[in-house]
Amino acid sequence: MTTSQLHVVFGTGPLGRSVANELVRRGKSVRVVSRSGQMAEAPAGVELRSGDLYNPSVVRELTQGAAVAYQCAQPHYWEWPQKFPPLQAAIIEGLTGSGVKLVFGENTYMYGDTNGKPLTEDLPYAAHTRKGQVRAAMSEAALAAHKAGKVPVTMGRGSDFFGPWALGSSHGDRVFYPALAGKAASFAGKLNIPHTATYIEDFGRALVILGERDEALGRAWHVPSARPPRPQRQFAEFGRRNQDFLDRDTQVLGASTDTHYVHLAWRQNHADLKSLPFPMLADTKKELSTALGILHKDAGVALRATFIVDPDGIIRWASANDLSVGRSVDEVVRVLDALQTDELCPCNWTKGGETLGKAA
Repeated sequence: MTTSQLHVVFGTGPLGRSVANELVRRGKSVRVVSRSGQMAEAPAGVELRSGDLYNPSVVRELTQGAAVAYQCAQPHYWEWPQKFPPLQAAIIEGLTGSGVKLVFGENTYMYGDTNGKPLTEDLPYAAHTRKGQVRAAMSEAALAAHKAGKVPVTMGRGSDFFGPWALGSSHGDRVFYPALAGKAASFAGKLNIPHTATYIEDFGRALVILGERDEALGRAWHVPSARPPRPQRQFAEFGRRNQDFLDRDTQVLGASTDTHYVHLAWRQNHADLKSLPFPMLADTKKELSTALGILHKDAGVALRATFIVDPDGIIRWASANDLSVGRSVDEVVRVLDALQTDELCPCNWTKGGETLGKAA
């Protein structure tokens, strides 16, 4: 177990900030290092230091007496092939022989295209893109340094992240700001394929836990992420259509077995997110999903279910999809319109169509 209280975080981006936040919550002494030595709205009590992390001597000086160092720094995305490997090599060289644990924050690029197969830590590295191959080579180099006894290494890997300060992520400001304003959100990739997203504060917390545990050393770990994986389209669709429900005097409530930290991310990025159009319920004890009969017994998460509940608390409509099938907001609105007619509606009825008369 780690006894020294000094923890050094390389990088002031969203992940480095989240690691620093978690360390502060745990009462640790935290030093955050970047080239500029500056950090907007730095957590209280954090020591900010400037330093060239491409210089092993600087790395050694800045980490002297530390228990754990967290590598969350990176060059610009387009500079990865040229600058990322030398950065990691300098950090490893600077820590060699010091006894300081080195925790890497990584993504999952090294696995390549798995043809829809879920990503697990035991998958081989099969990246075909340039950046994926860079990630694979860096991971192999870090583990080789651990095996050679140069530096104790562990790695935490997350997916595309979202949450406080994660504006440049593929699930960042291009998604949430437009969606909350009722405009088109911008995503990369296929919108209807389930996609795992990682809440940035959970990512930071996971890296701190890895740094605490000696049994985590010598391998990579996938950090907890939002479950079940959701098609990217669902990140924005209910928020974008919220006015349709308000026009029908209907309150939308979202719920999942994710923690409230995940849901808090919808509000923390910016003042605009405080006006998230509907509340999110964190069913972390899984009591609600169990009572509704929608808890997947193997996956331990809720099915993709939707309920329409009338003012008397009576469930008037329920739909439960498998984890691989997304919801249709259009269908929810259609059923809501039908229920609000208080009449019998035929198959495929849509608003404005003929009904079959008053319901009994």
